[in-house]
Formats: sequence, C-alpha cells, structure tokens
Amino acid sequence: MFVTTTVYLLLALLASLVLAFPATNLIETRSTITSVPPSTVTALTIYGQFSRASYCPPTQTSSWTCGQACSALPGFVPYLAGGDEGPTPYYYVGYWPTKNTAVVVHQGRAPYYLESVLDDLEITLSTLDSTLFPGLSSSIQVHTGFASVQALTATAILAAVNKILSGHSTTKVTVIGHSLGAAVAMIDMVYLHLHLPSSTSLKFVGHGTPRVGNQAFADYVDATFSDVTRINHAEDPIPIVPGLSGGYHHVSGEVHILDDNTWIACAGQDNPSRECSTGDVPTVLNGNLIDHLGPYNGVWIGPMYCT
Repeated sequence: MFVTTTVYLLLALLASLVLAFPATNLIETRSTITSVPPSTVTALTIYGQFSRASYCPPTQTSSWTCGQACSALPGFVPYLAGGDEGPTPYYYVGYWPTKNTAVVVHQGRAPYYLESVLDDLEITLSTLDSTLFPGLSSSIQVHTGFASVQALTATAILAAVNKILSGHSTTKVTVIGHSLGAAVAMIDMVYLHLHLPSSTSLKFVGHGTPRVGNQAFADYVDATFSDVTRINHAEDPIPIVPGLSGGYHHVSGEVHILDDNTWIACAGQDNPSRECSTGDVPTVLNGNLIDHLGPYNGVWIGPMYCT
C-alpha cells in the first residue's frame, strides 16, 4: 500500500506543478464565511462513499461488491459500470433509492496509467463540442483534457440515466466525483442538463475538484444549477489548479474542511479567505497532497481505499 500511495502522490504532484500558476491577483473580495451545521456535514459525508467506490473496478461496482464503500450504501442498484483506469477512468451509474435519484460517479486520477495523468496536464482551454453541448455560447470554455475524458462516456451515461429516470419515475440526477473525476462529473452535469427534460433536477458533489473552466463556464454553472458542492480537505493543492492566471475560475459552492475538521462554507467563486482553499493554499508548494485523499469526515478516497 505504501508504494502505491507514494506513486499516486508523486504523479499527482507532477501534474499539479505543471498545471499550477500561483493564485495571485484575485479578482474577488472576501465573501461571507459560515460554519456548516453538523447535520449538513453528516448529510454530505455519504457522498464520499460514492467517490471512494469509483476507484474499484467495474467488476465490483457492477455487482455492488466494493467493500466498505458499497456496504455504506445498501440498496444502491448499479445500471452501468465501465472504464479501463487508463484513457477512460472508471465510472458507474445507478439508482439510489434512499434519495430516489439516478447517480453518476467518475473516478479520479489513476496513477498506474500515464494516460490519466496526461489528461490532467492538457491545460489548454477550449470550447465544448457543439454536438454534445448544443446551444452553449462559444465564450464558455473548459479544460481540454477534462472535456476529452467526459466525451468518452457521455452517450452511454445519458442512456443509462434515461433508463433510470423512466424506470423509477424520478426526475433527480446526482453527479459525483473525486479529483479528475469531479471535473468530469461537473462537465457531465452540464451535458445532462442539455439533454434531459427541463423538469430534471441536477445535483453535484465533488471531492478535491480542480478548476474546470473559464469565467464564462463558472458563471454559467452558477446561474444554471442551484445544488453544487465542492468539498475540499485542508491544504489539498488540487483545488487551486489549473491556475487563475491561466484563465481558470472555480464555480461557487465550496465547502472547506479545516485542519481541526471544522467544515466551512465559502461563498462565491475562488473565495480568497484563508479559511477557503484559494486563500489557504496560495501555490501548490503550500499544499499537502495527502490531504487530497482525505479524510472527508472519516472517508478516505483513492485507489488504495477500494476495500
């Protein structure tokens, strides 16, 4: 386990150093910082189990036999599981009866295959494919590598989600992910919004989410979706990459877990408060990659925690 963890963190550091620009020249003033109530912390913690399960192979998520994460989510019904942990990171789709929602989950960085790391290194911004994202303004741009990963599974995921919505008479979809998987999940949310009925309610929960797109993308997400939560742990450096000086901006909805395990809600985009990720980790050199794995209120997320 030590060797696996070391490889994971070294490759993640390589990706972070190439991606990062110092988080300086912040364009926003400090916004309101509020404590997250214990009941909300408890409600959000369960989503970490979905992200944890995303690192398990499709043979396990398709049968929902992925150890502690699956045991923490009894009754979940998988509909689709795939990926190769390389060019196509693991993903799965299913029905969660507890919340009466379709769930789409994407895996984060898989250190065993160089392709997944290279996806993160592709830092250019580009417009989204008009076939997958019809009607979006050309001013909306996202990380080219993240978009290319999302495109690999988009239509299969949409078909599975449609099957769940019709089969369970629900209008709710929840997209979840960790690290790279959170970025892909956020793009998935936009994609699903454009292809599902207008009555569909979409929810996003990301763990250690990097910046996904430019200011126009962040503004579009903020204006379109009302239930977006980005959970970041302590001095995790991944949420500050790619850098602000590269044209990237976070969407709103950050919840920052402080060193004493206090959960703080950080209003606005890239809140510069020292109690929020952008202010707490001004450069990747100020970060701690172990924090990227958690714990998220006791839940650790990464390839070594598929047990």
